[in-house]
Order: sequence, then structure tokens, then C-alpha cells
Amino acid sequence: MKLFARKKNEKATNRFEHLLRADDIPSFPSVVAEAIEKVARPDVDLGDVASTISADPKITLAVLKLANSPAFAPRTPITSVPQAVVLLGRNQLESLLIASGVAEVIPSQATTGYSPHAFWSTAALRAAVAAEMASLVAPSTEYEQFTAALLQDMAQPILFHHDPTYADLVVASCDSHHELARREREVLGWTHPEIGGMLCENWGLPEQLTASVSAHHDETIEGFEIAQWAALIEGPDTDMELLIAEATRRFGVDEDTVLQVFERAAERAADIAGAFH
Repeated sequence: MKLFARKKNEKATNRFEHLLRADDIPSFPSVVAEAIEKVARPDVDLGDVASTISADPKITLAVLKLANSPAFAPRTPITSVPQAVVLLGRNQLESLLIASGVAEVIPSQATTGYSPHAFWSTAALRAAVAAEMASLVAPSTEYEQFTAALLQDMAQPILFHHDPTYADLVVASCDSHHELARREREVLGWTHPEIGGMLCENWGLPEQLTASVSAHHDETIEGFEIAQWAALIEGPDTDMELLIAEATRRFGVDEDTVLQVFERAAERAADIAGAFH
């Protein structure tokens, strides 16, 4: 069942196709894509999934690094891919694979307007806050919320590296993240969430995740309300009053709960970010 039907923005499509023609869109790791596809099968042999991942030493290291991070908080250290596959549930495993794959293709070099450290620090904080809030109000979605919040801005590093016009716009005019999306549409005719959604489609990521990434500033996507709330987080410049007010309105939690969620998440976020860069 399609949970998200949205008319494509022609200007965004043209921009994305230009990036594709220029070979500026990195390929998603084939090993990760194959493992994600296998995990989605209800009758899959998890040993087969482990063998697929283990075939690539670089991906194996990335998976093990992330599996042992506070994002997944294993009770005992995970020392092998088969152990990770056995100990993690399907939702955890899918989130782990998606996050590992995206981390492999996001540019690791700084450029005008883009600092890998700042990018992953903010992404990790959003993801950790989304997961902490989900553990309270929608526990079964914790890892989906984590992944959706983590990947919300994944198009930006690629755009910064391959689109000087975009870098100039961000450096010159972004007072806030939500203001940036408005300015993108006004000046460029497309937004980074739209390009992010197209990246998800191009990489074959789950449809619901694609929808959440594509619309996280514009629409509420059923099942991803917590991740979209976490989009309000802007690192050190987060408007806590707005974050609290929106959490109260959307989830019925009080101010103390939101502050506790944020505090716990902030303690984990630096270590989570370290797993990605």
C-alpha cells in the first residue's frame, strides 16, 4: 500500500537528473542494498544476510562500528556480523544497514558551507532525540524514527560539493533550517528534502522512509510524526520553546519530559556522530 503520493516538482526532478548526468550522485553500496532487500523477506535465512554483509570488509567494519555505538546500545560488545544479525531485530538491522550505507556515500571532505562534523553532530542529535521520544510514545517505531531523523538532510552534503549556487544560497541566507527550505523553493524552485527523497528512491530505500525524508518540512507522514518533529532541532541553535510546544501539541507530553528526552539524547549524540565520521 502506498502511504505517500506526491506530485513531483519538475524543477527538483531536473536538478536531480542533472546531478545524475554529471555523475555527482554516489552509488549506494550494492552489498548494503542486497542485504536490505533480504532483510525485508519474511522467510529470509539470517545467515545469508550475514554472509552478504561480510563479503565486503569495508561495509563489515562500518556495520560493526555502528552496531556497537549508543545508537543501538548492545548489552554486550558485537564482534562479528553474524552476531549482529542474530542479536538485532529486523527493524534494528534494517536501520543499521541503511545508516551504514548512507554514511559510506555522504562526502567526508569539508567544503564551502559544509562541515562533516557539524552535519553528523546535528543529524545524530535529531536521530537520538527521535529515538528517545519514540521509546516513550511509540516504542515499536523507535528505529524507524531514528533512521528517518538521521537522514533528513542527507542531500545537503552532496549539494554543497556539487552545486556552488546552493552553497552560496545557504551561506548567505539561512537564519533557520525551516527558513532555508522556504528560501530554496523561492530562489531555486526546489528544496533539499525533495532532492533527499529522490536520493532515497534512487538508492531503493523503503518507501515510507523516502516519504518522510522528502516531506519533513512540509507534510505529516503517517508513522513518522516523531522524526518530523525532530526536524525542528538545529544543533546548538535549537529553539527549545518551539520544540517543547510542538511535542506537547503532537504527543501530549509535558515540558519536563521533553527536556529529559533531550538531555538523554544529547549524552548519546556525540558518540553516535562519531560512528559516522
